[in-house]
Amino acid sequence: MSVAPQGALGVVVRWSRMAALWAWLALWVCALPAAEVAEQIFSQRLQTLLDAAQWSDASRHIQQAQALRPVPQWLPGREAEVRLAQVRIAAGRGDVLAALAAARLFLSGETERAPQLLALARALHAAEEKTVALALVKEIVRREPDFPPAIRQLAEWEPPVEPKALPPAPKPPVETQRRAEPKAPAAEPDEEAALLARLRTAHEQGNVPALLAAARLFLTGERARSLRLLEIAREMAARGDRATAITLTKEVLRRTADFPPAKRQLAELEAAASK
Repeated sequence: MSVAPQGALGVVVRWSRMAALWAWLALWVCALPAAEVAEQIFSQRLQTLLDAAQWSDASRHIQQAQALRPVPQWLPGREAEVRLAQVRIAAGRGDVLAALAAARLFLSGETERAPQLLALARALHAAEEKTVALALVKEIVRREPDFPPAIRQLAEWEPPVEPKALPPAPKPPVETQRRAEPKAPAAEPDEEAALLARLRTAHEQGNVPALLAAARLFLTGERARSLRLLEIAREMAARGDRATAITLTKEVLRRTADFPPAKRQLAELEAAASK
């Protein structure tokens, strides 16, 4: 009887051990709950898309998960990860307003999230995305005024300007003196119009999270803004989109709980939807 050479026998043994290892891994993966596997796949895929700067695909990946019905039990637990990813996506697209909206939703009063957003701002600044990085740090300081790392970082990126003493201006001849006319103040960006445009765009795209984010930024507690958003909700209801109209009306009530026009409008919309 012939005996296999020692080298060939070693190769056979090694392959047998590798096959046994892969079989064990397959059994381990199969033993994991399906929900846990889905959660890991979602998170790993999202991170891969973000690292590759595939912003559209990353945004679509999030929207597809949020559109699942029933909502996966693990998705609410990934809320912070999703919000921070939305900040990265908006920053990668150069959309400072959208990045700020996502950052405000991400912070949501939870102090432990501020270091994560600060780390992202520093990474963006290092990548020469200085405008959005500075805006994010200012938002952290606004929400967490007692967070020293953000205060120090803001002072480093935007040091206070020391006022310089100007030399006295030469006095013009009496006959040429004229009273200087006051200059009109520089017009500030129309934030209200920009937010309403963002809200309408999100509505056209069917992007409910972006629509709610724009609505929450638009609502400041001012009566005029609340009435304006109610008017937009009525327009949407008139075009047949009662669901979005009800969502916006409820958002007004969430911001101003005892606002009679919003209460009446919500009752009318829900009554019409039940017919």
